[in-house]
Amino acid sequence: MRVPEAGDGRFDEQLREVIKVPARPLDIQLCWMEIQGYEALAIESGANVFACGVPTVVEVWPYGIKRAGCSLERLST
Repeated sequence: MRVPEAGDGRFDEQLREVIKVPARPLDIQLCWMEIQGYEALAIESGANVFACGVPTVVEVWPYGIKRAGCSLERLST
């Protein structure tokens, strides 16, 4: 998924190829996310999983979070 109007264009991100990656359900005992700023969106979409107290590790990359249309405040709630 490409976020429209995001980023400042200095790395030509709009020219990069977008690929789809298949997803499968998992029995999660630990969630380790490094998804380039989309962590808040993943946590929101998996609210049921995270409400069960699954230990979670996320990368905090302010540029990527802003580029994804999120914020540090949104990630921390």
